[in-house]
Amino acid sequence: DSWLTGYFTAYNYWVLKGSADIADGLDTAGLSEAMTQYCAKNPLDEITDAANALIRQLISRHGAGH
Repeated sequence: DSWLTGYFTAYNYWVLKGSADIADGLDTAGLSEAMTQYCAKNPLDEITDAANALIRQLISRHGAGH
């Protein structure tokens, strides 16, 4: 879980330039559950594939500027 929160923090800093939180409104348990579901469906993917898929899902939910 700490790896994922660090990955999202880096995304917020480098991509969103600190202007937003890509995971705003989600707690660590929700993020972890989303990762678990992705990994169960895609067992051969890398952990970064799962994190990036979750980021893409959050962008589509919140808009590109979020």
